[in-house]
Amino acid sequence: MRQMKRSLVDVIEEESAKHFQRNFDRSAWHGSFTQPWKPRKDLDTSRRLLVKTGDLRRSATTPKRNIRGVKYVLNQVYASVHNNGERAGRGAGFQMPKRQFIGQSRQLDAKIIHKMKKVLDQYFNKI
Repeated sequence: MRQMKRSLVDVIEEESAKHFQRNFDRSAWHGSFTQPWKPRKDLDTSRRLLVKTGDLRRSATTPKRNIRGVKYVLNQVYASVHNNGERAGRGAGFQMPKRQFIGQSRQLDAKIIHKMKKVLDQYFNKI
């Protein structure tokens, strides 16, 4: 049973990491439907949106996990500003456009459920 639980948590971790990375690749959030990110104002097309050093992108692949599931805790102070479209800058600052890359997603849930069914089928076919 313990091994099966670990396998199911592995599925959650692997599928969510892939899903969040694809959001960076596509420059869009894939939740209930696809929401493309607002393009940057400076017209710099030499790099992808939200990828300068790669720290933010890498943090979206390293969850804290336990037997009940996985939790993504992003250490970059600017992560929630970009993900939620919050205020940024000093003083009056400015409103950052929402460019969500991590969070609850129906598309991700469907992928996880599909993979979990495969794991459970393999497990119960061995018994």
